[in-house]
Amino acid sequence: MALKQRRGRRGGRFPDQDSVRQLREAWEACVNPRDLFASLLPARLVTLTEVFCRYWIQKLIDHGLPYDERAIDLKVNIKYDLPLIRSLQGQKMSVGFLLSHNVALSEIATINAIFSTLIGTDFFQWLAKVQPRLMFDHDPLGDDRIVTDIIKLKRVIARLFEVRHILVHEFPEEQPLDVAEIDEMIEAVDTFINAADEGFSQLLHGLYPVNQQDMNRAAREASRAVDQELEKLINEVAKGSQSETIRQVQQAWRAFAEAEAERSAEDWVGGTGHPLVYYSALRALTSDRLHQLQTWVEEMLQS
Repeated sequence: MALKQRRGRRGGRFPDQDSVRQLREAWEACVNPRDLFASLLPARLVTLTEVFCRYWIQKLIDHGLPYDERAIDLKVNIKYDLPLIRSLQGQKMSVGFLLSHNVALSEIATINAIFSTLIGTDFFQWLAKVQPRLMFDHDPLGDDRIVTDIIKLKRVIARLFEVRHILVHEFPEEQPLDVAEIDEMIEAVDTFINAADEGFSQLLHGLYPVNQQDMNRAAREASRAVDQELEKLINEVAKGSQSETIRQVQQAWRAFAEAEAERSAEDWVGGTGHPLVYYSALRALTSDRLHQLQTWVEEMLQS
C-alpha cells in the first residue's frame, strides 16, 4: 500500500489515488484465473477507504471549531488495551487521533453518519457537489463535479463493504462476487478518495495554492505569521523580565533556525521548490520555539 507523507496543507500519512492506481495496475496485469486475486482485493480496497476516512476524521477534529464541537455527538466507545497503550507510549496523542481510531467504519452508513456529523450536512449530498480545485482558476463558472453519479458510487461502495465482510468473516464456499465487479469497486474507491480529499482540503484550506509560485508565497506568509507571534512573545518576555537577555538568545536562535532551514532545503537549491521547502522548515522550527517559550512563560507565572 502506498502511504504517502503529505506536507503542508495535508500533513500526516494516508492512502491517496496513487494507492488505488497501484491496485488497478496489478489487477489489470493479472492473468486468468483471476478469482483468487479478486477475493483479496475487496479487503485491500476497504482498508484504503477506512485508513483514508480515519485520517480525515482526525484532521477535521484537530482543525478546531466547529468540527471539534460537533465531534461531541459522535458515538465513540474508547477502549484502552495493552497493544494501544504500548503503541502510544512516549507519543503525543490528539483528540482527533483518539476519536478517529475508535469510531466504527464497517459500512457506508457509519461513514456517512460520522462525516455528516462533523461537517454539519449530509456527507454524500455534499460529496456530490465537490469540484476540482483547478476548475476555480480555469473555469470559475463551470460545474465539473468529480462524482458524476453519487447513487452509483454509494451502491458500489456499499457492495464493496458487504463483499469484504463475507470474505473476511464468513469464509464462503463460493465466491460472493463476480470478477467483473472488481473494476467497478476500484473505480468507486478511486472516485471517493479523489472527491473526499479535494472536498475536505477546500473545506479546511479554501482555494489552496496549486502552482509552485503560489505555494512558495503561501509558505513564506505562513512562516512570517508564526515569526510575528514569536516576536510578540519575545517582546513581552523582555518587558516582563526587564532584561534584554531573551533578545540576545533569540538572535542566536534565529541564526541557527535559518541555517537549519537552509540545510533542510539544500537538495532544492536552484529549483523552484526551494522557497517552499525552506519556509516550511523555518515555520516548523519557529512553531517549536514559540511553543517552548509559551510553556516556559506559563511555568514562570505558576511558580
